[in-house]
Amino acid sequence: MKHSTPVIIPQDNVNDESVTLLSWSVANGEKVTQGQMIAEIETSKAVMEIEAPASGMLVYSIEPGNDINVGATLCTIQGEEATGDSLEISTIVETPTFSLETTKNGNAGNGSTSVSSDIPTHFTKKAQALLEERKLSPERFSGKGLVRTQDILVELGEAPRPSLPRSVVLPTEQSKSLSAPVPASGIPFRTEKLSKSKRTEIGYLTSGYQNSLPSVITVSIPTKGLRAAVDQYQGVSATTSAVILFEAARLLRHYPFFNAFFQSESVNFYEEVNIGFAIDGDLGLKVPVIRAADTKSIADITQEMQELMVAYLNNSLTSHDLQGGTFTMTDLSGEGVFTFHPLINQGQSAILGVGGECYSPGSREGVFHLILAFDHQVSEGRQAAKFLRELGDHLQAYEAALDGARCDGEDLKAISCSRCLTPMANIEEWDHFQHWDHFMVQMVKPNGQTGYLCSVCLRGW
Repeated sequence: MKHSTPVIIPQDNVNDESVTLLSWSVANGEKVTQGQMIAEIETSKAVMEIEAPASGMLVYSIEPGNDINVGATLCTIQGEEATGDSLEISTIVETPTFSLETTKNGNAGNGSTSVSSDIPTHFTKKAQALLEERKLSPERFSGKGLVRTQDILVELGEAPRPSLPRSVVLPTEQSKSLSAPVPASGIPFRTEKLSKSKRTEIGYLTSGYQNSLPSVITVSIPTKGLRAAVDQYQGVSATTSAVILFEAARLLRHYPFFNAFFQSESVNFYEEVNIGFAIDGDLGLKVPVIRAADTKSIADITQEMQELMVAYLNNSLTSHDLQGGTFTMTDLSGEGVFTFHPLINQGQSAILGVGGECYSPGSREGVFHLILAFDHQVSEGRQAAKFLRELGDHLQAYEAALDGARCDGEDLKAISCSRCLTPMANIEEWDHFQHWDHFMVQMVKPNGQTGYLCSVCLRGW
């Protein structure tokens, strides 16, 4: 005697509490073979195919468009030799699901939902006996799929109803009247359900906004330094985003309050600097993560960003690519946006925005804006301003490095850092072995004498 096999919703993303059923590939009641694709579900990150774990008859009662909790049962596969008794004692996890549309009588407040009557109804042997004993009509359970004795007792009020999954909240009339938007009077409109990824994005950003005291600081930085930085790394096809991410990652080690999160009246500091960068094209907003960004060179960061952007365009980003971010950067400079208010992500305390180049009246030198949205529960405006100003100084230093006085071969060997006394020869060795770009910057001391400062002392690491 074979028992039924439950098909369990897998945990593809650690942050997901539920998934959305997109479609069934097999009709209800049809036979399937092990490994056959039976359904498609959408997580917050991607669309997944669900395969049959065993052969037998597929039985389900969940309609596409419904949300199902991770770890809950999507459907069951009844073994070919299963009988009514075996169905009764088989292990089935009860999964309540709810349609987005309420019944026509409008009883949204009591949790009634529409159920398709096209689903064939099957009664276990014990359920059929109870049905006859209580003289109940089978039509009362139309569209419920497999009906067990527990389902009949619930219908009769003799057993408690399964609790609603955490991801489903049925609004009361009072909450709807307080929060629901009011459409324009007399104007027709159409309704489209948001994708799972968009709803998850809303959840993350709403959580980040509701659990923080967001504030924003903006500074203007001359564009010449950023252009000089990109020119300096032409060999690796560096972008402005890669350069800013590179500098911000190293700076976060000195500003840990922006690489943290607030919880239970405490600040929690991340031990890693993992920077997510926002991509928003035709496939929706995604934030792939550069892990350990503070330990990587501009060449490494540039290559990794390019690979992740290609994966985004191919719709092949994995859950691992999108998890573990401790700080976020969003660059709208390519969209002609000068300034904006970025939203702090869930589990973070800050996000860096990059605006496009603009010009003051009568000025030939362009500037761009660095915008830092931060959680005032974790840090404060002075820290944010200092962080942005220091980040701007690092970017402008590239201009000074390229515009510095050039020396011939013999003079070059005699140059050393005025602060740490490191000779230029050592700087060249660092650059060779560490694959980082080190340099000397010429400076003018308070007494009028000129000197040099190495990139390590200039950056502070």
